[in-house]
This record gives sequence, C-alpha cells and structure tokens, in this order.
Amino acid sequence: ASGTSGGSSGSPVLDIYGDAVALNAGGSSRAASSFYLPLNRIVRALDLVRREQPVPRGTIQAELEHLPYDELRRLGLDMSIETKMRETFPASQGMLAVRAVLPKGPADGSLRSGDIVVAINGQPVVDFVRFEDITDTNVGKDIQLNVWRGNKAYDVRIGVQDIEAITPHSYVEVGGGVVNEVSYQIARSYGIPAVGVYVASSGHVLSSASAWRGSVVESIGGTLTPNLERFAAAFSMLRDGSRVPIKYFSLEQPHKQKVAIMNVTTHWHAMRMANRDMRTGQWIFKDLKAPAQSPEKLAPQTASIGRLPSSLAPADKVWPSVVLLDFHCPYLIDGMKSTQFLGPGLIIDKDCGYIVCDRDTVPIGVGDVYITIA
Repeated sequence: ASGTSGGSSGSPVLDIYGDAVALNAGGSSRAASSFYLPLNRIVRALDLVRREQPVPRGTIQAELEHLPYDELRRLGLDMSIETKMRETFPASQGMLAVRAVLPKGPADGSLRSGDIVVAINGQPVVDFVRFEDITDTNVGKDIQLNVWRGNKAYDVRIGVQDIEAITPHSYVEVGGGVVNEVSYQIARSYGIPAVGVYVASSGHVLSSASAWRGSVVESIGGTLTPNLERFAAAFSMLRDGSRVPIKYFSLEQPHKQKVAIMNVTTHWHAMRMANRDMRTGQWIFKDLKAPAQSPEKLAPQTASIGRLPSSLAPADKVWPSVVLLDFHCPYLIDGMKSTQFLGPGLIIDKDCGYIVCDRDTVPIGVGDVYITIA
C-alpha cells in the first residue's frame, strides 16, 4: 500500500537500501495500492541499450494468464503433469494458460482459449519470465509448444513475430485528422486482427462519413487500405471536392461493417506523413501528394420536385425553394463546440444563387456548405 501518485508510472521502486526492486506500473487511488512490474526483462533491455544494441521483443499474438493449480484442474489438467510441475518448480503455485488468441496472428489456428502451456522447445515453463525469455530470443524463428487441451496433450509449432512489426512507428495527417496502423494493444483489447488503418482523430474529412475516433478503415473509393502506405496512396488518387464511398467499422462493433459517403475536401489542411526515428526518437515529417482539383466543372441540372397535396396549396408554392443545408466546419473557432450542422434553407434568388438560413445552420463563415435540392 505505497499509495504512489499519478504520473509516477515507470519510476523505479526502491527498497530500504536504495536498490531498485520493481517498476511502478499503476495503482488504485481508493485502496492506496500500487502495482509493480518485475525487473527481469527490464534489466535485460537496459543492458542491451547500454551496449547500443536493439532490444528484440517477440510475440505470438496470444494473451496468457497465470492460473493456480485448482483452476487448471477445472480446465482438465492431468494430475501427473501437476505433480511433475510441483516437483520441478516447488515455489510456483500454478501454470500459464491461454486466455485469448488474436485473429490472423501467428498462434491463430494453433492455440485455443483454455490451452495449458506445459513446455516450450522441450523445456518446462510455468511463469511469464521464462516464457518471455524464450519468445524474445527466438524472434523470426519457430518454437515448439506442448500444451494440454481438455484431456490430451498437443504439440504445436508457432512462429515468433517481432512485436515492433505490429507497433505503429508512423502516422498520416489527412483532412485535419490522424490515422495510423492498428497497434497490438488495440488489437488485443478488442480481439481484432493487428492489421488495418486506425482513426486516431477523425478531423474534417473522415468525420463527414461519421468515421469517428476508434474506427478502422478498410477501403476508400473501392481501394483496399490494409496498411498506412496503401491508405495514403488511395487517398492521394481522389479528387478534391468529390464524394467517394468509404468502408469501415467501429471498435465497439467490429462485426458491423459500415459504408458511408465521404466528402473529399483537403484544401483546408495539409496532407503529410510522420515517421519516428528509432535512434533519436524524433518524428520526421514528409509532405504527401494531396488530392488534385477535379477537372470537371459543375453543370446546371434539372431536378424533379414532388408536389404537395391540394390541402397544402399555400406551402406548395414555396416548397420548390426549400433546400437542405449541411455545414461542415474545418476548425473549432469563434467558440464553436461542434463541426457539423444541418438545417433548412430558402432560395431567394435562383439567378444569383442566394439562399437564406438561420445562424444555427451556418453559424460562421469558415467551412463547407453542401446543398441538397429536391
């Protein structure tokens, strides 16, 4: 019950002799309790950093948890295995079990929820320290896992992936928003594959299609966007001022695919990509090709407007002059609390193109106005 304050995460935990014994990782303010990480992997990483060497970190994209033996028995653990593990590791009170497996990851199709890890590469494993040591030293290689599933033992071979390969090191600023590739942390939290383009901030353009923060973009204008490079390439091929379909899903409902129309208006913001320099920690920005202006000019068109019933004859006279206004504000200025407004408008001069509306529909003079006629 150390009761550490907020902002101390990552700080060393010292004993009475001044030696670091753990790393502060979180806490509960109501209980005045803190949670610490052991220093096993931290010491390893520190030694590699001192020698100016990369710190390899491996993953099989599976979430494991340490369970006591009584819970493992409910999962079907054989008593002979429990007896052997207790004799080999007398200080341990349990073993590792698979809690979840990420779709399309290295362990997908090989491991299942409830599998009990018995050995890796022929070596018995009962804790995270040994498990992480094996995965970190076998990045890019295959490891042999012996797991107990139900009432039978299985041997599975899984490739160890470099966790840096699924850790975002770049992002794209587009239309006032920010997108990056789906991180391993996001994928694990929501049980989705660690692929795709994640909307960190919707901005002016993506919000026009209601692709808010927490969405994963799958395609733009019919072009698939499995990664950030493909997203930037697909977006640069669009035309400024055009309207294109965008396909995405929300992390809250990953199985509900949404298709909406996105207004491509990039003249308000620059489009650029930021890449993190792994050595200096700085972000290097590079301008990207923005959508070009559409060469097509707007031509007058005739719209058919339905007539109102005879009982509404007075309203029928002004009905053709009523339009729908959709106002999108690219910046939150002049005390604005929202960026999108919807309301009616009235055509007062068709030759000059004058439309009158209230200030609740178009509150300021900076923005894009979309008019729906008929």
